[in-house]
Formats: sequence, C-alpha cells, structure tokens
Amino acid sequence: MHPSKITPIARINEEQLKTALDLIYDRREFDGDLCTYDPLQKFLELFDGVEVTSSKASRAAELAALL
Repeated sequence: MHPSKITPIARINEEQLKTALDLIYDRREFDGDLCTYDPLQKFLELFDGVEVTSSKASRAAELAALL
C-alpha cells in the first residue's frame, strides 16, 4: 500500500471513525446477555451501498468546487 492512498484521520466522518474504533477495540454493549450495541452491525449499516471512489477524482472535485 502506498502512503498516498491512506485517508488522513481528520478527513474521516466522525461517526464512521467512532464505529471503526469501537469495532477494533470490541466495544460491544450488553444488557445482561443481550447485546444492545454491536459495532460490526453499525459498521455494515454505515457502509451499505457505499462505492469506492478514486482519491484523485474526489480531490479534483474538491479543488474544482473551490473555484
């Protein structure tokens, strides 16, 4: 992986970042034996239907919007 392909953490949506960290650190929440918050389910919901975009194309669109 080339470092230029990594999105800076400051440019990641706050909810997506929180959910990803919850998933990494296994921050599931339980009420007794019942799981009330599963970060994997939330992660799948957040990214359902999301398509991969080229960072060059999105950067070009950002720059064009500034003009």
